[in-house]
Amino acid sequence: MSTMNSIEVADHYNSRPTHPSDPPGLPLWRPQTVKQRADRGRVIQTTQLRPKGTPTKANYGRLLQHTQALILGGTVRRITKAVLGGLAGSALVLGGTQAASAALEAKFSFRDALTDLLETPGPFDSAKARITIAEKTDGSTTFRIRVRGIDPSIEGATLGSHLHTGKCVDGDFGDPDAEVPAIPGGQAGPHYNHDVVVGGKKLPAEGVAPEDTARIGPETEVWFNLTANAAGVAFDETTVPFVPVDPDGVMAVVVHVGPTNPLTGAASTRQACFPLSVPQWVPAPTTE
Repeated sequence: MSTMNSIEVADHYNSRPTHPSDPPGLPLWRPQTVKQRADRGRVIQTTQLRPKGTPTKANYGRLLQHTQALILGGTVRRITKAVLGGLAGSALVLGGTQAASAALEAKFSFRDALTDLLETPGPFDSAKARITIAEKTDGSTTFRIRVRGIDPSIEGATLGSHLHTGKCVDGDFGDPDAEVPAIPGGQAGPHYNHDVVVGGKKLPAEGVAPEDTARIGPETEVWFNLTANAAGVAFDETTVPFVPVDPDGVMAVVVHVGPTNPLTGAASTRQACFPLSVPQWVPAPTTE
């Protein structure tokens, strides 16, 4: 596995109560439709097909420490756990028995404008996106992204986009001349890497043993390739063999200026950011 240089590393890691009408001993799920808006990212529809309560196998303290240590460009303002808890309770909840393998378990849809990360005019200044996330019973997750309003000047160019652990911040243009240089979109944090976040592994670097090294690629991260057509529309879909875990449920999809390097995951300058509010991915605190 190749070793990432400092610039690439900086970019890569820059139950419902019982109802009176329920049969004794058998509470039923009652669907609810809600509209949520959290941290600019608008949740269009949330479908949950599993009761909550099963703890996620991850160390909450380690996840929080990992994310805070890697975020670039300053302090990130977070949604409080109380707000996130309220959002989680507002989901559309449906009950049902899952018989087939890889059946749909939960589906979440978001739509919003993209946050501009460039001080100068760019092709995503007027762009909007819709992202759909579908969790399956086999533990996989499918992501679909559709972006419209892209300037046709970049028709045919493929741009790398990835799931990041931080948040989108308006005006996060970076400051290369600061005492601690900050890159554009630095507050969006690093790429989400399942080996790092859940497996406790480290990024490829000199001195890191192979068995302790995280894999970098679409099997451990969420990558998109966005190629705009003449109408200014780009679409991509990817399926990963895991459900992400995040300590605060505030994440982002970042669009870069160039394509993704398949070895390092780097994709040049960050130019646009799509906010995601995903409190369902917050792990239950451990008692250790």
